[in-house]
Amino acid sequence: MAQLKVTLAGKSECVPLPEKGSLVGGKDTKNSLPLNATGASRRHFRIGKLKDGGWAIEDLGSTNGTILNGKKVKRARLSHGDVVQIGIDCKLVFEDAPTAPKKKGVAPVALKSRTARLRKPGAKSPRPRKTKPKNAKRPAPEMPTGVEEVPLAEEGIGEKFSGESTLPAPEPPGQDTVDIASDAMLKRLLGTEGALEKLHLEGKKITFGPYVIEERLQAGGMGVVVKALNPRLQMRVALKVLHPEMVDEKNVGRFKQEAWAISAFNHVNIVQVRDLGKHGDMHYIAMDFVEGENLLPVSIRRDLSYWQIVEIVYKLADVLRLLHSRNIWHRDIKPQNVMLQKDGEIKLIDFGIATLERERDDALETGEGLIMGTPAFISPEQVRGGKKAPVDGRSDLYSLGALMYFMLTGRRPFSGKTAVEILRRNLNEDPPHPHDIDEMIPPGLISITQRLMRKDPDERFDSAESLMSELDKWRKSSQGKSARDRHQKLQKVRAMKAKKGKK
Repeated sequence: MAQLKVTLAGKSECVPLPEKGSLVGGKDTKNSLPLNATGASRRHFRIGKLKDGGWAIEDLGSTNGTILNGKKVKRARLSHGDVVQIGIDCKLVFEDAPTAPKKKGVAPVALKSRTARLRKPGAKSPRPRKTKPKNAKRPAPEMPTGVEEVPLAEEGIGEKFSGESTLPAPEPPGQDTVDIASDAMLKRLLGTEGALEKLHLEGKKITFGPYVIEERLQAGGMGVVVKALNPRLQMRVALKVLHPEMVDEKNVGRFKQEAWAISAFNHVNIVQVRDLGKHGDMHYIAMDFVEGENLLPVSIRRDLSYWQIVEIVYKLADVLRLLHSRNIWHRDIKPQNVMLQKDGEIKLIDFGIATLERERDDALETGEGLIMGTPAFISPEQVRGGKKAPVDGRSDLYSLGALMYFMLTGRRPFSGKTAVEILRRNLNEDPPHPHDIDEMIPPGLISITQRLMRKDPDERFDSAESLMSELDKWRKSSQGKSARDRHQKLQKVRAMKAKKGKK
């Protein structure tokens, strides 16, 4: 019997699915499955049985969408083990019980037909039995009439990763394989831009343990990130490999702490860790590969509407709410660490310097005088190393405010020729007023941004929940409604242009 395993606010229960009719879930208490989940709509989704005996889920026009295995779907077929995310704190797992196996050692009972029972002994069969030639192949079964077909490929059914899951192209005959098995080779291939592409042009296959490296994405202070394929699972991941010179006890500990911090949560806006391991002497993390663009070029182009900016800040604030509830501070909120997907959803992709409050005095904490973070978006207390004020959740809110400023204006809040100059301005100066850059920016959003970026942590929002509440008030205000209407008109124009482009 098919059922849903519903996990809400840390409690789980199994709900059987009806054989007739459908199960409707959402906040409305009149639903067959009432869900008092944050972010869930009144009537969020419906699950029903198809004519061929399978099950399908349909979104009922919910505000935040129905997320199936990490992707928004309107209507899709369900398979055993599929995970549906509803709102923020509700997860549903579809379970379709398999048929019971046959018992061993019991011979099947041969049941005679009514004609055979009435036939006299020794009488010939009225119909000669048709004999089939040996090794005859059965024709493929035709689709029964009335069976409802679901476009599985379009809806991404059964995909566990948010990236691609297509099969790789067949290897050309005689293709050489180069395995990155040493620190020196890693530094030469992945640390030098263009070296990987050159080997690909020569027809070589580059591997790193169980992964096939396809593209170099970026290099940072802690390591190199590449796009890679796991041939066994047929899944593409973002593979982060620790720099060879960073391999010591402290940095490996921080590297593993990053993996722990990410994998500890199951949030639609947090990238998921799929593998943590070691190849040779090199440590790596494999995360979901996110298709899209980070917020750095998007913000510089000012492609985001004010309504979209508020939605992004709200979702990031919700991620911080979850982190801070477990005493984890991200400490590196910046445009490069937020990916904007093609469907408009966002993913926070890097937890490289996340710190647990309960471990801040242990060996994993950064050394004295070492500043972790990005100068234009780091909080003043992080610059001072927590000497005048502690580094806590309000530091992340400051960085979120700096990111909001960047999305609104298209400019970083602080600039300078050197990192030291940027840090000095961050400590002692306020960023230019947004109206000096663009007079059309809504005053309500400027007020929220300025409060987030107060130098004194006590003058900021005291929690991510307080920020979310203020953003909700703005969305319901006249400014917010006007921004929403403009955003909807812009979406229609973009959709029409895209439609004309396809023709």
